[in-house]
Amino acid sequence: MAYELCAVSTNCARCGTAHIALALAPRLRHDCAIVTASTLALALARALALACEDSSLSVLCFGTQIVIARLDRPRCNSVDPASALADFCAAAESLGDPLRGDQVQPIALGWLGYDALRHDEPQALSDARPVMDHAPLAWLADIAEGVVVHSETDSYTLLGDSDRAAKIHAKYAHIDALTSEDLTPWVLKSDTDASTHGAQVREIQAQIAQGEVYLVNLARGVWSEQRASEQEIAKRVLRSRAPYAALLRAEGVTVGAMSMELGLRFCTQTRTLVTCPIKGTRPRGQDLDTDLALARELSHSPKERAENTMAVDVHRNDLGRVSEVGSVQVTALCEAQAHAFVHHLVSTVTATKDPAISLIELLSSVLPLGSVTGAPKRAAMRQIAALESQRRGLYTGVYGVLLANGSLELAVSIRCMVSDAHGTHYGAGGGIVLDSDPAQEWAELSWKEQAIASAQTPSTRP
Repeated sequence: MAYELCAVSTNCARCGTAHIALALAPRLRHDCAIVTASTLALALARALALACEDSSLSVLCFGTQIVIARLDRPRCNSVDPASALADFCAAAESLGDPLRGDQVQPIALGWLGYDALRHDEPQALSDARPVMDHAPLAWLADIAEGVVVHSETDSYTLLGDSDRAAKIHAKYAHIDALTSEDLTPWVLKSDTDASTHGAQVREIQAQIAQGEVYLVNLARGVWSEQRASEQEIAKRVLRSRAPYAALLRAEGVTVGAMSMELGLRFCTQTRTLVTCPIKGTRPRGQDLDTDLALARELSHSPKERAENTMAVDVHRNDLGRVSEVGSVQVTALCEAQAHAFVHHLVSTVTATKDPAISLIELLSSVLPLGSVTGAPKRAAMRQIAALESQRRGLYTGVYGVLLANGSLELAVSIRCMVSDAHGTHYGAGGGIVLDSDPAQEWAELSWKEQAIASAQTPSTRP
């Protein structure tokens, strides 16, 4: 397997998906344009520095573009699980217009929490478990003014009010880049310890043996009672080198997002749908030889490949319900990708949306994603509700950007910090199958929790 330090741009000839890795990453088997990691990393570091200096700004990276935006009051700010998804879709449809054709500038940023996506589950409306965080279930805010930095061409586009947007760009152009140095480790609390988690794994395996489920994504929430500072959040976002790195601000809530998983890309011009489920994890190695060995082990693990393939099957099924007959394709299966703290197996599923399908029908079918629920999806979600001590909140929902022509790009809300008046919250989970080892599954949670807990900056392993 060939490895290189790279960032891969979005114009992939096979799947059109964003494969970005700003650490040592396996060379992907796609006809993708390669841009230097330093260009994208520097642009993100400057954008986050500006957001730390000006608390009215939010930042979102998607593909090789970085949005720096001052947002209007939210068009959607819902906490009602019964209506949150409908509220979000109505707000998005009032903004994005497919008749704008090739107008692909970002016009809004937002998110949907996991519990907003359970709206058609009867028990979701009466779920009395405490919530993992206090972010709105559905949130979408217009971009008042801002800048899109195109790192692959070293250019930019102004958004909204041109005079105010130009001032944002002028500050961005001259600000010193943020660094991820001088982080302090966080001591995290959780309702779920190793013993409890092990018992949950065994209960899922018993349900699998009875034929109730095949795969369940089991998670736990961790938190610090201290509300994280803006710099602490931004530095962790920068350190993550994540394809969908973001610093999003809603009233009373700051989200530091570090996701590497594309939940859903929808292009209104071509009606193309793309989703890239992640399942299968190994930690990064301390040296190049160990790192490569761990990636090879992951790539050839029957258990991890089976877990990924089951998630892919759920994604195929969900896309198939809203797409033209025969259009669903798996264009990549179980490809190893390297990220700051972990290696993952990633697959790509594409389809062509049925023109009669509305936005709410699309999102209701696809979300929450199979990679963060399980198979069969509804049965897995019932197991999640029965076993996990908290409702998930933003964790395993989606966040992202709405474009002027109604296109969407939504990342899965994994590796996401939510800081609010109650502290700083984070979720981590993994797929449980019949041959899962409880000790290994517990170790996987610790690898993923390093993104928030650790004070170390991972090596790029040149």
